[in-house]
Amino acid sequence: MESVIHSLDEQIMLRTLQKGDADDLFLLIESNRSHLREWLPWIDGNTRVEHSIQFIEATQIQVNAGLGPVCGIFIDGNIQGVCGFHPYDSLSHSITLGYWLAKEYCGKNITTLCAKTLIHFAFESLRVNKVYLNVGVGNWASRKVATKLNMVNEGLIREGEFLNGRYHDLVSYSLLKREWLSLEKTKLF
Repeated sequence: MESVIHSLDEQIMLRTLQKGDADDLFLLIESNRSHLREWLPWIDGNTRVEHSIQFIEATQIQVNAGLGPVCGIFIDGNIQGVCGFHPYDSLSHSITLGYWLAKEYCGKNITTLCAKTLIHFAFESLRVNKVYLNVGVGNWASRKVATKLNMVNEGLIREGEFLNGRYHDLVSYSLLKREWLSLEKTKLF
């Protein structure tokens, strides 16, 4: 089952992860481990290709249950990151976005484009009312992504994440469907 969510241009494509992506995904994590460790709490628990297989299987269950896609970011046919959602909260009609990208592709607006595409998908296809993005207080690159997406800073989540042996504060951003619709009308999104 290969499901293309969106081709962003001739080089960049978002596609749901498949078991056949596990080796390449693990190698990408391995080669970007020090870059990813700064902000991602799961990185040190992903030490074997089997962990990538388990992650992909979990994302397939989530996608098949209609709880939101988790996609590989493919650049020139090679996986270079992941962008997707934590499971949809049907009671509050909200979903939380997450992403990471190989170091060599950071700072090139790729993450923003992928996030924008999936936010559009969330509002149109999943019919959510709110998309969240929670980022480390010092993660200025992700905070810039949130700003570019016109997300609203909802405030601080004190000690919201355990990472590298200690608790870290997060900043919670969000975008409401009515805000997104307004941005769509003015072509700002």
